[in-house]
Amino acid sequence: AMVDEHARYLRLASEKNDDTLGTANSSDLNATIMNLSIEYSIPPFLISSLLSQYGYTITQQICSVMNHPGPVTIRKNAIKFPWSDDKFCQWVR
Repeated sequence: AMVDEHARYLRLASEKNDDTLGTANSSDLNATIMNLSIEYSIPPFLISSLLSQYGYTITQQICSVMNHPGPVTIRKNAIKFPWSDDKFCQWVR
């Protein structure tokens, strides 16, 4: 059932022009919100807020960026490894 709903929302969104949300009726807007919410795994209230502030195109770009993983970083605990950063980098390799 959820797959059918998802397919319906994707179809509705693909039929939309880019930034016509200002003239869309309530059911179209709700369908767009649910589509983006399902597609990007972001809560509908956040999608709704982003759409009202930025429009469809920018909201879609924001959602896409939010789903990319961040960089992997390493932090040195100076208490457990009191030597220089260069020695730490050598130790990590």
